[in-house]
Amino acid sequence: PNTTVKLKKEDIKKLINILKKIELKERDDSYSELVGQLVDITVTLIDGMQISIKELTPFIIINDVGYKAEYEPCEELNAFVNNLKKD
Repeated sequence: PNTTVKLKKEDIKKLINILKKIELKERDDSYSELVGQLVDITVTLIDGMQISIKELTPFIIINDVGYKAEYEPCEELNAFVNNLKKD
């Protein structure tokens, strides 16, 4: 909880590969009714723009807009974040 991890290049590549697997379905904001582990990722682009990506299986929330998604890629993202080495 409340841990910030700056990703190394190899971790960024892994994250991108996982994110590519996630297929968004219909918009669905019922994620707010769930209880569980929320993964919160902030992507900062070269121009300084930030994108918020949150995962709460089986939901992906992008910039506070929720979408249903397939269970397995969501769990893969969750496992990836849980296994990051905190330096």
